Amino acid sequence: MIRTLSLTDIAPIPLEINESSDYWDGTTAYESTPESEWWFRDLSERCNTLVSAELGIKTSVMEDSCKLIRISGDGLPPHDDGGDSKISCIVSLEVPDIGGELIFTKQRKSIKPKKNLLVFFPNTSDYTHMVNIFEGDRLVFITYLVY
Repeated sequence: MIRTLSLTDIAPIPLEINESSDYWDGTTAYESTPESEWWFRDLSERCNTLVSAELGIKTSVMEDSCKLIRISGDGLPPHDDGGDSKISCIVSLEVPDIGGELIFTKQRKSIKPKKNLLVFFPNTSDYTHMVNIFEGDRLVFITYLVY
């Protein structure tokens, strides 16, 4: 089950975010500050509400699971998200003109990145995914849900 939903009216990314460290080779992670915590919380709760309604189950945001990630044009190798969460949510905030598809290797499914597109899927090794190479940068918001 890989599903997509379009989000509307996402507030601009706050300037008060801290660059933390490399999240993965070729990526940069940003974390919230007290001034920007509202933005991370708001977007993760919007994902939670939409996914819960779409699946017909009560979900909640996994504590401390919100990440803002800038991915370089090299993409990301195949991986699964692992961990204790049940559902991975990815929102594309900045997208390249060409490339950068989110590819689910076992399902042979490719999703073209679109601004404000929410992609959610089970957080298991059955949903190994990767990001195809692209020109420029790609900025995504990631949060994890439990039920």
